[in-house]
Amino acid sequence: MAYHIQNIGSAFNDKAIAGLVNKLNANEQQGWNFHSVMMIEHRTCLGLVKTNSYLAIFKHS
Repeated sequence: MAYHIQNIGSAFNDKAIAGLVNKLNANEQQGWNFHSVMMIEHRTCLGLVKTNSYLAIFKHS
């Protein structure tokens, strides 16, 4: 089994959701099955500013 990880960002308005659907469908057509989503936290070098991003995890069997 192989895994593929794709950054799906952190903006989830209607336009971004439509783009996410297209990304998920494109991966599915290539044989990658959606597995889960992981949230990661980014901080500046001083640790003061925090932003979140999300990773979609796919598996290919």
